[in-house]
Amino acid sequence: ALNLILPKTDGGLNTDLTAFEKSFKFLHLKKNDKILVYGSGGTAETALYALQDFPDIYLSARNEKIGKELAFNGKELAFKYNFKFIQENKLSEESYDLIINCTPLGMNYEDFLETTKLKLPVKIIDLPYSDKKTPLIQRCEQENIPFVDGKMFWKWQAEKQLEKFVAQICNL
Repeated sequence: ALNLILPKTDGGLNTDLTAFEKSFKFLHLKKNDKILVYGSGGTAETALYALQDFPDIYLSARNEKIGKELAFNGKELAFKYNFKFIQENKLSEESYDLIINCTPLGMNYEDFLETTKLKLPVKIIDLPYSDKKTPLIQRCEQENIPFVDGKMFWKWQAEKQLEKFVAQICNL
């Protein structure tokens, strides 16, 4: 999914992918980390694409039908692997090293962990963008859990977009 298309170029760019890659470096993600992507939209798809070389990836979504399609149709989406789908009512049975929230849960100050029944992981990427910290990010701060929040993620996207805009302007 492209989110930056500039005139007079041969295509576009997905700055979400850039931000995910920076997030993984920032959080010191390891190949053997057990990772849950929560969501079924374009951002979740980009997260899976960024994680396709990691062997222990799970996907869960409120929309189970779309989530399963995303997890099991990986080859059609140019992923190297299919991912493991976990039903929402089974989330409390597992623990993860990293949870990536690709949903708006938290934008209206809902408690992501309470809503999903997930255990607090070792690391968090919480993508809702808000002026106030989501309850999940507040909990990370209380528990000293490394995180990337929506503002950090957006900043990394914007840096890449600015780089491309400047390059485009300089080439006019």
